[in-house]
Amino acid sequence: MEPEKKEHKYLPVLITVFVMLLITAGAVAGVWYYMDKQSDNDKAELQSQINELRSSVDNDISEETTETEDDEAADWKNYTNTYQSFSLKYPSDWTLTETAGGATLKKGNEGFGITGFENPNGLDNEEWLEEEIKNGNIGEDIQNKSTKTIGDYKVLTFQDNGMITRYVYIFGEDSKILEVANYTVGISDATKSVIEGVIKTIKFN
Repeated sequence: MEPEKKEHKYLPVLITVFVMLLITAGAVAGVWYYMDKQSDNDKAELQSQINELRSSVDNDISEETTETEDDEAADWKNYTNTYQSFSLKYPSDWTLTETAGGATLKKGNEGFGITGFENPNGLDNEEWLEEEIKNGNIGEDIQNKSTKTIGDYKVLTFQDNGMITRYVYIFGEDSKILEVANYTVGISDATKSVIEGVIKTIKFN
């Protein structure tokens, strides 16, 4: 006769331990997933608070800058060019002369002009400059070209090395382009500051 097979007396215990391990592993995984999600939510909330604070600080700086600029131009003279449809303010110790294309401003040996151009095709600053170079109105020897924000405008600035070195500012709105540039030999940092101050006050009518 074959000997009677004995059941493993530890089998139920092993099964129970295995099941408990599965349950424990599932619980740990669930807790980890929950904590990970909470961590993501906390990070998102913190980033949202940072963005709100940054926006608030930027707005405060912008308001303070605008107030300072308004104070600086408070005693400036007003000028409106009806033909080119723009208005501006300029320092009272500068002399403004209206021209066929816009206006010139002069103080001592330094001066700059503001010239208006029609822009019926709505070209942006870069496109308009390319057209001017192609048409021979601006030389090809352009250096230090960059775009900066001055007041309400995105302004294309560059150095035009023609008969005299011109520091040129180009910006516009809708179908109008304005070019601001020195017309005298040499230009000081003080005059560049005045130019940018005047640009900040320009409004298209």
